[in-house]
Amino acid sequence: MSRVLRHWLAVATLLFLALTALATGEPTFLYDGFPSSPPHLTLNGDASILTTGDGQVLRLVPGVRGQAGSCYTSDQFNVTEFSTQFQFRITRYPCGGSSDGLAFVVQPGSPNAPAPGGGWMGYAWTGYGVTLPGVAVEFDIYYNSSVNFPGLFDDPDSNHLGINLNGNPISVITASVTPEWDDGNVWTAWINYRRGQLDVYASQQAVPPATPMLSYAIDIPGLLGQDTAYVGLTAGTGS
Repeated sequence: MSRVLRHWLAVATLLFLALTALATGEPTFLYDGFPSSPPHLTLNGDASILTTGDGQVLRLVPGVRGQAGSCYTSDQFNVTEFSTQFQFRITRYPCGGSSDGLAFVVQPGSPNAPAPGGGWMGYAWTGYGVTLPGVAVEFDIYYNSSVNFPGLFDDPDSNHLGINLNGNPISVITASVTPEWDDGNVWTAWINYRRGQLDVYASQQAVPPATPMLSYAIDIPGLLGQDTAYVGLTAGTGS
């Protein structure tokens, strides 16, 4: 695991989720609050639907050590071009810290794909004996350094965006972010993939920033070997 003497945990709660396939005009997945058994979504691991002060929400992981959860579309979705928007809140454990974060994931394997915890954040399958192509946009809240975990992690700091490929927890590109993801406030993320470019925006305001926080040129269908995939969100806590 990525934690050894760590007792700081995170709760990742999804308040709103929308997903649109731009190339085909497929219907948008839209959840403004989550029913007890949300249609078209598959929950795995420690993910659950519960009622909080925010209403009925999707909680990817509770504030307990060693948790991992995910939520994927039950059917494959066209990813030749797409746009997604979701809101999340990450709360810190009472001792004042948190780990490890959450991710938006596109993968062709299964709606029940493995959800490893800790620094793998529910999506990073390498090291768990799983070979699966995919793209993850991680909202990382813990510094897994290359010094402490050589060859396994290479985080730039304890609060950043990253784009990760094929279940590898080492990001191909990162961007440091302020304020902190886990400040307990509601964040909105916008992720757009068009014409071979993946753009990521995030803000605590109702509208996205004027420019992306992170952009990356990538052929997602080429990487996956097909035009469709399961799309979802994952999270994990450390030990």
